[in-house]
Amino acid sequence: MRLLSMVISLLVVLSIVYADDIEISGDVISVDEISDPVSNADMMRVQLRLQNRATLTVHLCPSWYLDEDIAPGDELTVNGEIDGDSYLVAREMTRNNVRYELRNENLEPLWLRTRLQSINQFYNPLKETQLSGTIEDIYIDKHTNIIESKVRKEDGSVIRVQLAPEWYLQSRVRLGDAIELRGSEVVSDGQVIFLAREMRVLRTNIEIALRNRQGFPDWCGKGEYYNKKQNLPPCCQDDKEGRGKSQN
Repeated sequence: MRLLSMVISLLVVLSIVYADDIEISGDVISVDEISDPVSNADMMRVQLRLQNRATLTVHLCPSWYLDEDIAPGDELTVNGEIDGDSYLVAREMTRNNVRYELRNENLEPLWLRTRLQSINQFYNPLKETQLSGTIEDIYIDKHTNIIESKVRKEDGSVIRVQLAPEWYLQSRVRLGDAIELRGSEVVSDGQVIFLAREMRVLRTNIEIALRNRQGFPDWCGKGEYYNKKQNLPPCCQDDKEGRGKSQN
């Protein structure tokens, strides 16, 4: 009887492995993070216990791309494809009747975006302003590896905000967060971009320094090991890492 049960479970798992596009449901056993070479981001990986008691590894998305954390015991329904190493790459995830789109039909991460042509992005300390709002969209600029967001301000308008690299923010901000920002606006191709210098996340009441008073990135000079490990270009796109740090 036990042998028959094992055979049935194996057949179910094999049917999952060789399907092109599948949907499964299960309870989260464990959650950890792995480095995703496609997006240079730390991506959540979960172990699901399926209804037949078999387990399956599922690759989801960065934690900041969701509005709530995933924890053991959560029930998830995921739709996606099985990779050659027998883990599922999730295209969609449903939790508590809320559906999240994680990747497009080609399994390209939706937290990656193509950079707009950006010129004359010079931080002007004399035009610093403050704004408050809620993060409605959050993603990585796949050319600079910097997290950007769309923030709905208190007056209802939406502005594009440039924050910092994913490794520097360390998942301290996520979709749906209410935030307070100090920074300076620049105009690129007719679009206003807010270069954030300081950010407070109201959910955690944590203040995060992103740039110094002259607008030079505060993460410069702090990510050399990470950049070499990930084979990324020099910080700030030049060889003068930390060039503005003494001007605070």
